[in-house]
Amino acid sequence: MRRLAMTAVVVLAGWIGAWSLPAPKTLPDSSDWGRGAQRFMKKLAAGQASKLVIMGQSISTSNNQWTHTVGDDLKARYPKATYDYAAVAACASDCLAGQVPGFATLSDAGCVLVYVYGGERGYEQLVRALKNKLPADCDIVFMGNHSVAGAYDSAYMPLYFLPDMCNRYNFGWIDIATPWARYLSDNNLSGQALRSDNVHLNNDGQTLMGQLVKPYFIVRNVTTTPRINDAWAVSGEKVFVKFSARLDSTSAQATANYALSGATVTRAQILGDQKTVALSTSPIAPGSYTLTVNGVKDREETPNVTSGATKTFTVTAPPAEWMEADIGETDGVKGSVTHTAGSTDFVVKSTGGDNTYFHKNELHYVYRQAFGDCEMVAKVTAITKQATDCRAMVMIRDDTTCYARFASMSTCLRQTAPDQDWQNAGVEFMTRRAWYDSLTVKRVLSKSLPRWIKVTRVGDVFTGYESADGTSWNPVGSPVTISMSHEVTIGLAAASQGTYGMTGTATFSNVAFKSSPSGVGIRKPDAAICPARIPDLTIENGAIVLNGLSSMVKQVKVSSVDGRLLYRNGIAAGRLVIRPAVRGLCVVTIVTEGRVMTQRVVLK
Repeated sequence: MRRLAMTAVVVLAGWIGAWSLPAPKTLPDSSDWGRGAQRFMKKLAAGQASKLVIMGQSISTSNNQWTHTVGDDLKARYPKATYDYAAVAACASDCLAGQVPGFATLSDAGCVLVYVYGGERGYEQLVRALKNKLPADCDIVFMGNHSVAGAYDSAYMPLYFLPDMCNRYNFGWIDIATPWARYLSDNNLSGQALRSDNVHLNNDGQTLMGQLVKPYFIVRNVTTTPRINDAWAVSGEKVFVKFSARLDSTSAQATANYALSGATVTRAQILGDQKTVALSTSPIAPGSYTLTVNGVKDREETPNVTSGATKTFTVTAPPAEWMEADIGETDGVKGSVTHTAGSTDFVVKSTGGDNTYFHKNELHYVYRQAFGDCEMVAKVTAITKQATDCRAMVMIRDDTTCYARFASMSTCLRQTAPDQDWQNAGVEFMTRRAWYDSLTVKRVLSKSLPRWIKVTRVGDVFTGYESADGTSWNPVGSPVTISMSHEVTIGLAAASQGTYGMTGTATFSNVAFKSSPSGVGIRKPDAAICPARIPDLTIENGAIVLNGLSSMVKQVKVSSVDGRLLYRNGIAAGRLVIRPAVRGLCVVTIVTEGRVMTQRVVLK
C-alpha cells in the first residue's frame, strides 16, 4: 500500500503545469492499480522484456498523445518495456473481434490495454478472440470511456457491464468515467472542454487521459486485510457492507463469516463492484448494531483474510411511509434523518459525497412514493456545513440511482468567494432531463433563510418556486419538460459540495406533499398496448427474455435488489434479451404510454 501512495504523489506532481486547464484536485482511487496486470509488471520488475499492446479505435492509435504518455512512462521505469498498437479507426468491439487474428503484434504481447466502444455481445466476441490469439500468460486490461456525446453517451457500459465482465474474467479494469466526471464537476466544465468533437480528445483531454491511465501499471504489494469501510441497513431486513478491497466471492458469500448483534444473517450476496456485500437478516428495529466479520478474503494473488473486523452502525426510522437512501458515493460518510414524531419537522444530514452537479448526484434523500401530478413543499429554517456549501432540497426523482432524471428546488448556504459572485447564498431550480445527462440550473441570488421552497409536477412539466412566507410563490427560471415515469419518488435531500468526507445538515419544517392516487392523472392505454402483467417474461440461461413487446413500450429497465440500475433502454419492440451484471433478485420494469409494470425475478 505504501508503494501505491508514493506513486500517487509522483503522478500528482507531474500534472502541475502540464496543460491549460487546472490540474486535478484529487486522484482516482488507487486501491485497484495494477490488478489484472501483475504477470506483465513482475516480468518488467525482474528485468525481463515484455510488450504492452494498446488496442482500440481511432482514439487508441499512435496519433493520440495519451498512449505515448502511458508507453513512455513504462519505458522510463522499466528499460526492457516496449509498446505497440492494434487499433483500427471506426472499428467497435464486434468489428475489432474480427481483426484480432490479423494483428501479428498480439502473438508475443505481455499485456493488452483495450479501449473500445460497442455493445455487450461485441465485447464477449472480442474476449474470445483475444483468448485464442494471445500467449497464455498475457494480461488483459480494459478501460472505461471518458465523457462523450452522441450514440455512445451511456453510463451502463463503463459503470456496470464492463467492470462486471472484468471481474468475471479476472481482467484488469481502469475506471475512467468516474474520475473524468469528477474533474469536470470540480472545475465546472462541460464534457466538450476536453474534446475536439463528440468523441475525440483535445490536448487537455489527451493530458488527463494519459495521467489517469499511466499510474495503473505498478507492481502490487498489498498485505493489509480488507477493512469494513461502511455498513448500513435498508428495508428492515437488509444490511449492506462496503469493504476496502475487491473480495473473493466464495468467502464473501459465506454467511458463517458474518455476525450481527441483535439479528441473524441468513444470506450474503456480493454485488457488482465486488466490494459490497448485501446481507439478508432477521427483522432489524431502530437501534445500534455491531457487525463482526471473519474469514472474508480479498482477491490478491496471496489473499489477505479479515479477522475480527467490526463496524457499528445505527438504524434510524423515518416516519411511516417514508424511506431514505444515500445516493451516489458517500466517501465513507453516510447521511441520516431525524424526525420529530407527530410533526412536519425533519433534519437531514448529507453524505460525505462531493458531486451535486454534472452527470451524477451525491446526497442523502428522504422520500416516499408519488404518482402522476404531485408537489413537494417545505420551509428551510437552517443549514449548517463543514464543506464549501450545503443545499437543502425538495425533489421529485425518477428513482434513487445517482444518474436518474429529477427536478429539485433548493436553497444553499455557500462560502463566498470574491471572484465567484454566484456562490452567494440563494435558491436553485435544478433538473436532469435524461438519465446520465448534465444538469440545468437556474439561480436567484441573495435569498436568506428561512426560505420556503417548492417543486411541482403537472403532466411532464416541472416547476420550481421560492417564497419568503409560504403564501406568495415566485417561479425560479422557466418550467422544464422531463419525460418521467408515472410512479416516482418525492422528498427532501441534503447535499454537500466542496470537500469529500465533509457533511452538512438541512433543517426543514412545514413539510407537505401532494400526489395523485395511483393510476390517476395519466392517459389510460388501450388494453392491447400492454396487459397488467409483464408479457411473456422468461429466464433462459441466466438472461431475462421478453417476447411480444409492443411498439408502445417506452422503456425497459432492470434494477438490483438495492435499487442499483443494471439495464435501461429507450424503446424495445419484439424480443429483448437482457443479461444483467449480477445474480440473485432483480426487478424488471416496463413503462408504456400510461402504465408502469414491475415483476421480480431471480437470476441464477
